[in-house]
Amino acid sequence: MVALALFGIYAAAIQRNWKGGLIGATLVTLSIGIKPITLVFLPFIGLLWAGRRASWPRRFYIWALTLAYSMALLGLMGLINGFGFGWVAAMSTPGTVFIWYAPIGLIGFLAMIVGDALTSNGRVWMDVVHTIGTVLSALVVLVLMFVGRDAKIFRRLAWAFAALVLLAPMIQAWYVVWLIPLFAITGIRSDWQLDTLFFLTAFFTIYAVADQLDVFPYLDLSLISARVISAIVALTFGVYLWFFDPATKRLFRSRYRADMHTSII
Repeated sequence: MVALALFGIYAAAIQRNWKGGLIGATLVTLSIGIKPITLVFLPFIGLLWAGRRASWPRRFYIWALTLAYSMALLGLMGLINGFGFGWVAAMSTPGTVFIWYAPIGLIGFLAMIVGDALTSNGRVWMDVVHTIGTVLSALVVLVLMFVGRDAKIFRRLAWAFAALVLLAPMIQAWYVVWLIPLFAITGIRSDWQLDTLFFLTAFFTIYAVADQLDVFPYLDLSLISARVISAIVALTFGVYLWFFDPATKRLFRSRYRADMHTSII
């Protein structure tokens, strides 16, 4: 999914004309066929296709053309495989559940508890929070489609994609990995941005090992033992990154930079 979407945006970027636009839209459409979330790439494919400093009428025309082409291609694929567009509902199922570490999922869960205490209908409260998260992510995407410099299209796409992932009630461990290539090519500063990437990578890696991959039953360990081992591994990894790894240690940052300066001289 990510590979096709990245190849698509790359094709549209190196040939900002009808050829690059069609190739990009085709590759992104194939990516959408794997998971619909990469639909967010299409408007930015359209911006690249429209060209630098394109007028708004041209941008709207290219957007409509890109969407129509993509839907026609998806319809053709659905006709061939016999699924039509029925796969969209099946692939959207994760949006109906939540997980505790997703911000919207956590807020929705707390809203459900309060709702049950006050009205005995907490599920409605949770659904309202989830809907607000979906609306906010859509608004972020719309703003980034219309606002921003042409030179920042990749960064705008990265934040739009991030909004769809981070404002969803369900964030699987590998969802965050989808965002890394886009932010990497647009630049990650060696400050809180890199710290955040390290923290998220460590957290989701350990969580995936402890929960998603389900390997501990095969090692004849209890759930408590598995969680203790995961916590120790996570803590050890964090200590290594922040205190020992020469490329990532964060504590004594100024001293580290001075040492680097001295070694270069």
